[in-house]
Amino acid sequence: MNGREHDFIPRPDAAFETFFRNVTDFVLDNNARWKHIPKDDVDILEDQFSQWNTAYSKTLVPHIPQLTAEKNRVRTTTERALRAFINRFLRWPPVTDLDRDKMGIRNWDLIRTPHIDVTEVVEFELKLRNIREVLVNFWIKGQTHKTVNGLKYKTL
Repeated sequence: MNGREHDFIPRPDAAFETFFRNVTDFVLDNNARWKHIPKDDVDILEDQFSQWNTAYSKTLVPHIPQLTAEKNRVRTTTERALRAFINRFLRWPPVTDLDRDKMGIRNWDLIRTPHIDVTEVVEFELKLRNIREVLVNFWIKGQTHKTVNGLKYKTL
């Protein structure tokens, strides 16, 4: 599974442009209400967006490999800066869940997932059978004849 599959920052450049513009505009409009983001950091965010917007807009016309490479470089830099800004200022109060929804930033899941309490303790043994092959045998601790549900060993 790719680590970016569940990322809140969109991968396509056009979607990133919209997302970045939305976050920047929302921060500019609401920073007076929040009062916790220093002006210098807001200015840096605006500057990062303008760098991205300039590099991205140049690639919307006929394809020039050097401009695309520069856009990709700027994208990497600005995405890193945007992610740091979001994690530093927009994940915590006074920014609300509703604010994050409006900016397109995914809120953390606060609903605990139910789980089953496992009371058994498991013993296991590892065997190296071949190169890059590990055999894992496990059973419930204390059983004399290493079977689980009538099967001799459980192998992964």
